[in-house]
Amino acid sequence: MRRVVATILVVGCFYISGNLQGMMLGKDNPILQAIDEDNEETFNAKLTSLLDEKKNEMKDIIVGPPGPTFIFYAAAKGGEKIINNLIDKWGFTTEDGSETESGETPIFKAVEYMNKPALEALLKKGADINVQIDSDGNYILHHLITAIVSNYHEKKKTILKEATAIFDVLLGNDVEPDLKNDLGKTFVQYAKIIQKKKQKKEKELAKILGQFIGYAKKKPKQERKKKKKSPISPLDLKEFLKIQS
Repeated sequence: MRRVVATILVVGCFYISGNLQGMMLGKDNPILQAIDEDNEETFNAKLTSLLDEKKNEMKDIIVGPPGPTFIFYAAAKGGEKIINNLIDKWGFTTEDGSETESGETPIFKAVEYMNKPALEALLKKGADINVQIDSDGNYILHHLITAIVSNYHEKKKTILKEATAIFDVLLGNDVEPDLKNDLGKTFVQYAKIIQKKKQKKEKELAKILGQFIGYAKKKPKQERKKKKKSPISPLDLKEFLKIQS
């Protein structure tokens, strides 16, 4: 999945693009640190001060990775308070980015960074969960498979737990597991292709993908039974892994 690549990460750095003069915020900027801390009061105060001082408008501010705007950064690094604040006070929406070439909206950024609180907040605000993005026409669950791979080396010990938690949130919000991308593959078929490619050089990652595939195939069946019959305990990851071993 594409990530915005910033060539300059200097706090308060000015750039020229055509006739537009704007400001890029780097990761050490206190405004972005407020997002990291899910501190809406500090965020509002710092941002208001910046806009007043530099006489910039919100559209002139570019946020370094994982930007390019505050809502995308918050989807990756923030929590519910900041997400709600950006939408309710500052005019951002859950569909920002849908008009770009990739079509990636904040909800995809939340999945990419395995940010469950931000994901849940965006869904509560009405984020569209069954839209396609990128050149392959992938859906959110295809994107989750890509996120498992991209986060694996940093989160080896927790990646499976985090991925299944994200999957459960998506499933609980009526994601469509059987949607096919433009290559005609469901997310499970997509995952199997990647798993096969990883078998030789990254066996542990391939194993985790296999465990996730098994969980993802079985959980929707449990949910359907749960809706048809009296309430039953949802499939627990630990119990699932015990069954598989």
